[in-house]
Amino acid sequence: MLRTPFGLLRATADGAPVAYIAEPFAYPHPPVLGHPLAGCWRIRIPAKGAKRIRLELIPDDETLRGSGTSGEDFLGLEFERGAFQMALGAWDDDADARYETTYDAFGVQMELLGQLNSVVFGVAWADDFVPSDVRTWYAADPSMDP
Repeated sequence: MLRTPFGLLRATADGAPVAYIAEPFAYPHPPVLGHPLAGCWRIRIPAKGAKRIRLELIPDDETLRGSGTSGEDFLGLEFERGAFQMALGAWDDDADARYETTYDAFGVQMELLGQLNSVVFGVAWADDFVPSDVRTWYAADPSMDP
């Protein structure tokens, strides 16, 4: 499991824990190029035969809750604590209608409407967050990947 400044990230398929691949990711677009992140990853979770894939934070602080965020093809969750901010998220729109994405206070879930071999989530965090900072939101959006 990937350790973040807010706790561990756990993946599940149909409610059962599954192993995932966490790949470091260099977000190639502004505003991140001029102001680097403390962490940026793509989380690839096996989905073959699954109906529901979820990436969730197991928080290290019992009072921590995320708030929803979205973009054009993105649905995610943001966590903030002091100078730390983290976003995690996934594709929200799919032209082939292969999934529906939702979130709650701890994670993002993709309901699979068709067969997929894997799904990709994004996670990014900053340790120098200031109000109106959008770096983690952009960098956690896998729909913007090249």
